[in-house]
This record gives sequence, structure tokens and C-alpha cells, in this order.
Amino acid sequence: MGIIFPFRIIAIIFFSLILLYTIYLIRLGKLTARLTVSWIMTEILLIIVIAIKPIGDYIKSVIGEQNLIVLISFIVVGWIILLMLNILTRVADLTEKNRIVIQDNAILREKIESLERLGKLTS
Repeated sequence: MGIIFPFRIIAIIFFSLILLYTIYLIRLGKLTARLTVSWIMTEILLIIVIAIKPIGDYIKSVIGEQNLIVLISFIVVGWIILLMLNILTRVADLTEKNRIVIQDNAILREKIESLERLGKLTS
């Protein structure tokens, strides 16, 4: 019993600090609130599940203590994979937008250079 209580407090403090750091990064402008909604919701959910002991006890009674570690590992790994896929799709979208902007920039630069050449020829 003595080991579980400090672990619960340490886990609550840890995830609260991660939540505060996430909010801090949003306020600095390093992250956007729209992109971090899933992270913030995950952090809050973890804090609630850890803080309210009957939730953990109920989950343990439903699936059994032996399967608890497997379930937690499955949920954590699955959630990390979903978050990584979410980030990957956003990076792919931004890469495509960046490619389009670069192409548009090259076309505009070519037009400017051709107009400058025309200006030199007519002068």
C-alpha cells in the first residue's frame, strides 16, 4: 500500500507538469491549441484516472490484475501510434503545401526575370 500511494502522487505531479509545459508551449507560440487538443485531453484523462482511485480499482476488477499491465501497455502504445499518425498526416500535408509554394515562387521568379529582360531590351 505504501508504494502505490507515492507512485500515484508522483504520477499526478509528472503528468500535471507535462500539462503545464504543453500550455506553456502554446502560450509561447511554439504549439497551436488546435494541434495539441489530443495531447491536452490525454494528459487530463491520465491525471483523472490516476487521481481517482476507484476508477483504477474498477478497471482492475473488470479485467483482472494480471491483464492490467497488458491493457495499459496496449492503450499507451495504441495512443502513441495514433498521435504519431496524426502528426505524420499533418507533416505530409505541410510538405505538399510547401512544395506548391516553392513551385509558385519559382514560376513568379521566372516571370520577374523575363520581365526584367524585356525591360532591358526595350530600354
